[in-house]
Amino acid sequence: MLWQLIVHHDEDMREMLEDGVRAAFASLRLPARPIDKGNIERAGRALEDHGLDTCSLVVIGSSTPADAASSIGLTGRDPTMQFVRQIKGFWQQLPVVVISNAPDERLAGFLEAYDRTALLAADARLAETLREAVRTLVGGQPRLSSACVRLHIHLRDRRSASWEMLRTGGAKLRTFRASGTLAIDSRKLEDILDESARLDAEVSQNSFRPRSFARLSRDLSDLLFSGAADNADCWSKFSRQREEAGGMGHMRVRVTVDDEMHTLMLEALRDPSAASLADCWILNAPMYRHAMPRGNEPLFRDAESRNGPVNALVVQADAAPGNIPLGDDRVLELDELPHAATEAAELEALLRRHAGGSVRRLDLGDADPAPPAERLLRALVDEAPPQGWHLVHFCGHAVNVRPLGASLVLRADRGGALPVHRLATALAHTQFLFLSACHSTKDPTVLRALEQQVPAVLGYQWKVRDERACNFARLFYGALFERGAPSYRYLEYAFMRARRRAYEEAVHDAEARLMADGADPGAGIEDALRDHSWISPVLVMQMD
Repeated sequence: MLWQLIVHHDEDMREMLEDGVRAAFASLRLPARPIDKGNIERAGRALEDHGLDTCSLVVIGSSTPADAASSIGLTGRDPTMQFVRQIKGFWQQLPVVVISNAPDERLAGFLEAYDRTALLAADARLAETLREAVRTLVGGQPRLSSACVRLHIHLRDRRSASWEMLRTGGAKLRTFRASGTLAIDSRKLEDILDESARLDAEVSQNSFRPRSFARLSRDLSDLLFSGAADNADCWSKFSRQREEAGGMGHMRVRVTVDDEMHTLMLEALRDPSAASLADCWILNAPMYRHAMPRGNEPLFRDAESRNGPVNALVVQADAAPGNIPLGDDRVLELDELPHAATEAAELEALLRRHAGGSVRRLDLGDADPAPPAERLLRALVDEAPPQGWHLVHFCGHAVNVRPLGASLVLRADRGGALPVHRLATALAHTQFLFLSACHSTKDPTVLRALEQQVPAVLGYQWKVRDERACNFARLFYGALFERGAPSYRYLEYAFMRARRRAYEEAVHDAEARLMADGADPGAGIEDALRDHSWISPVLVMQMD
């Protein structure tokens, strides 16, 4: 009798997959006999016991452990790919469905080499897509994959832009590719750049107004997706392909800008017809700024960091207030950072639990008499583990004033600022840098210096209160290292999830204030938002 093999480490997931397989086979009027296993070793024994020649389907989780003793969180995709490789080596036409907790282009590329394979996302539509995939594969169709539509917007200058689009996967869908140009209305662009600058000024004066952000969002969508026929064509194709792929949760957006366009608040993008801030793309799908690849891959995009231990250095600047002399009787006054120690300590504890590698916290506010810049550079280079620091997190102030230039403030006194270009030279092995500091990614010269060495940088374009920065770091790293979550060891997905959580917390706080004032918490909630920490972060990655 034919039988089906269900392999997944999660018992509830195995039960759900069994139900989907039974429903699919019932619709085909074929007998269903699913046998479930929790790891690849037991799955291999099941194949030996029941016979590969009578197995009609294999459904396997993308991160299934190799054996009962394997750590689920650190197995990566390699055991699953090796298992699929062995099966296909014996029987090329055996249908195989892989369930992934997050889009994985490496895994998708691997499965593309084999007929009768499907890569499905473990999302709310899984039961439906699994039934369709099984019906299709068992019925003889060659391949399915998890649906995703990718949009790349390249703003070349103030007059023109281009776009590229790729949609892959999904039941009954073929790969779709398209590209074209976008006409840029220079007058509209100037207005939007001015709006972005005004928003920055509002935030710096602690007077953030959501209506200003909503207006910028509308104007930006209008600039890119309406007006000229080419722009409307881009939006028409994108919205149609996104709908085919399954909605906003199945899109990825990357934007390339030059130095002149860097201050453009692209994080405000949303659909032209959207009416709520909750519809902003940054809250619903991975969206990041793109830098041209120059060598190292971002953290977790290569096999070594994806599946292995991560070495992490947490740098805590001296949080005391102070002044930095600038010459000509000028001084730069810097406030205290009361939450910097909390942020560094919490992150150190989390990384020790989950990173698996060497973790160190460098407190530059302790009693060590050595200059802080010397201590930091020594920790980055001379005292680094043999593999270097994969992840470096800095919490402190960032400044860009003459004569200092773009610098990190390690201590608020003479000689306490470290130029970013000196920092960049010490980050040769670093794959991810988090600059938890106000305006740390506002100046394009900062990113240009860092991009020469670091393939992924996260920082803030606007001023952010240090308690909010502390909270965002907590949300981001919590999502990044939450085993079993779709964002586990995916920078862009953890970034999106942290944004969403920060936005939801801002809405909750606004509701509480309205209720305390006796107002209807459901009316004008977005106008009452004061926390903008979900907008300010920017992720730049050297990744195609």
